[in-house]
Amino acid sequence: MTNAGIVDPVFAVSAESLPSLPGVAFEVIRLVEEEEVDLDKIVATVGRDPTLAGRLLKLSNSPLFGRTHGVTSINQALMLLGLKTVKMATISFSLGAALGGGAAAEGRGEEFRGFWRRSVTSAVAARQLVCSQRPDLEDEAFLCGLLQDIGFATMLHCGCPGGGFSPRAIDAGHPEPAAEQAALDGYTHADVSAQVLESWGLPAVLCQPVRHHHDPDGLDANASGETTQLTRVLNLAHDVATIVTSAASRGPALKAARDKAGRWCGMDAPAFDAFLEGLTEDVHEMAGLMEVDVGSRDDMAAMMARAQEDMLAMAVGATRELEQTQSRFEELRTKAETDGLTGIRNRAAFDELVAEQWEQRVSGAAQTPIGLIMSDVDNFKVFNDTFGHQAGDEVLRHVAKTLEKASRSGVDIVCRYGGEEFVVVTPGAGYEELEAIAERLRAAVAEMGVATADQGILRVTSSFGAAWLETIPEGMTTSHLLAVADRNLYLAKAAGRNRCVVSSYD
Repeated sequence: MTNAGIVDPVFAVSAESLPSLPGVAFEVIRLVEEEEVDLDKIVATVGRDPTLAGRLLKLSNSPLFGRTHGVTSINQALMLLGLKTVKMATISFSLGAALGGGAAAEGRGEEFRGFWRRSVTSAVAARQLVCSQRPDLEDEAFLCGLLQDIGFATMLHCGCPGGGFSPRAIDAGHPEPAAEQAALDGYTHADVSAQVLESWGLPAVLCQPVRHHHDPDGLDANASGETTQLTRVLNLAHDVATIVTSAASRGPALKAARDKAGRWCGMDAPAFDAFLEGLTEDVHEMAGLMEVDVGSRDDMAAMMARAQEDMLAMAVGATRELEQTQSRFEELRTKAETDGLTGIRNRAAFDELVAEQWEQRVSGAAQTPIGLIMSDVDNFKVFNDTFGHQAGDEVLRHVAKTLEKASRSGVDIVCRYGGEEFVVVTPGAGYEELEAIAERLRAAVAEMGVATADQGILRVTSSFGAAWLETIPEGMTTSHLLAVADRNLYLAKAAGRNRCVVSSYD
């Protein structure tokens, strides 16, 4: 289909067969848009259609406009509603006649009921969604919401074949786009809807949102703010209609609607839930004014109740999913920072932890000394060659546990540095305390025995080199302190092993 009304014969909708508004409706629209509006002419024109006049009176007395009876004349109704609302309402109330009424729907009542159910729900939802940000667009939002799916009704009205336009498909949020385009030779029901509006002479600010209500990103980059706002609202209103009309598609629509309501309308989850709760009554109020069948209040209320249950389940599910994700993240992080052989922190964890301790002191967040102790199992290569790697691994596991047990619980940080080397971070320890910790660690390893099945009790010793720093000079890094600790470890080994060498950083 094109904007010029040339329609592909695949789905047999021609410009001549598009639904037309009654003459009275066209006349009202023309009069409202004149530069010098003549209220008397509008009143007289509306009076020629008693059904339209009655509906406008009902609308002006409706709770939707905060009124409970009192408006008794078309003149009063026009003054209360305003010309723009009268124009939009006239089009809305004329839809039944435009689609041919009951004759055209003969044998297809459920299909048209599905159309009205979605359309009125979308219209009311769109009007309420836009009012908090752009109350000046309420009438446009309502009309666009009502007409965004008129392409379906047009094809039903014209007796178009198949295309997946079943009541179930329409209520479920429409056929799959690919199937729809295949049936309509590359076009969609939104294209048909937009052409109907264009054939009625409606402005682009209404036609473009309808054409793009399933694809807000497809709007022209130069589209006006009003067009963009209406297109997004229609897209969200479509999801809302799916929530309250389709059990099968409710879950995905609910998730999408909540996200869009937050991004586009500034509505948090509680506000969106409250919005949905109040929708049923307003939809049936408007359906009554339009004298269209949207199904029973009970059915719609039940659907809404199930939607509320789904929202609660989603909230609980999201919380559980977040907890599971966080738990899994912690598991992965722990695994990444844990040495697979000894079960203590690994080199990567040491690098991160010592960097954190360093930053605290550089920034002034911590004003205490810091010490590093490096240890190395003495003659470990010879031990491995003599007793085997399995015995060597068991010794390393015992050394790791012994170092953790002999260090200050909850304060010192013990890590495997690599091979048979271990490192201990001692935050806040004074110089003498660092000496005492290093000696306690050395003695604990020397006293340790590793029981084996075939080689009896195995024993090893370790050498220790420690470096202490009271305050961090400008420009100094952790590598400088590590270098001092490593130098002292070398000195301990050179002096005969199984001993400690401790010094402060000079």
